[in-house]
Order: sequence, then structure tokens, then C-alpha cells
Amino acid sequence: MKKILSTFLAVSFLAIAPLAVSVQAQDVDIDVSDTCHIERNITIKGNPCPTGDVSLTGSGDGAQCCLVNSIYNIVDWIFIILVAIAGIFIIIGAMNIIIAGGDSGKVDTGRKYIMYAAIGLFVAFIARAIPSIVVNIVG
Repeated sequence: MKKILSTFLAVSFLAIAPLAVSVQAQDVDIDVSDTCHIERNITIKGNPCPTGDVSLTGSGDGAQCCLVNSIYNIVDWIFIILVAIAGIFIIIGAMNIIIAGGDSGKVDTGRKYIMYAAIGLFVAFIARAIPSIVVNIVG
């Protein structure tokens, strides 16, 4: 398992390293916009945030709404990744239990994989509460 993981990491690094060099070599003009696009119904300080494009300048809670919307988007991606990894661990654990052939060590290893996956799912669901905590702190 350790050999497979280290091989996967080495291949991943070798695949991504040329991309980083090519990105650094380009001369790119970055156009920073004064707006962000809000997709959720967010309420800060009792005021609902507008949906669609919101200006970051001027009066109002536009910047706070954009911050909370960005946190929601990041947490959504992290949740999806954690659920996918937990699913892979559950499959690996189940396969270890199935192919154990009476070996108690492999059965214990399979159970540990499934237990770690359950803990990962628990952490993923707890992480979904982070945007609400941030709204309470900001608002």
C-alpha cells in the first residue's frame, strides 16, 4: 500500500511540475474585478445579501457577502473531496475484509479503514457548519 501511494504521489508530482513552470513563464495581465457573483441566499446582520453580481466597493455589506459566499464554495468543494475519499476508504476496507480468507489481521485492517472513513465523514459534515459560524462571527 505504501509503495502504491508513494508511486502515485511521484507520478502526480511529475505530471504537475511542468504545468507550474509553464504558468510561471507566461506574462499574464490580471484584470481584477470590483464585483463578485453570489449564488446563495445569505443573511448578514439581519440583512439579506443580493444574489447575482455584487459590488465590492461603496457602502453596504457587499464584501462581507462575497466573503461568506466564497467560504460556502470552498467548504462545498472540501466536502465533496472528503466524501469521495471516505467512499474510497470504505471500498478498500470492504475489499480487505472480503479477501481476508480468515486472516484476522486483514479483517482488523479492513475495519480500521472503515472506521477512519466514518470519522472522515463525521468531520466532513461538521465542516459544513463552518460558514454558519463565520456568519455569526461577522454578523
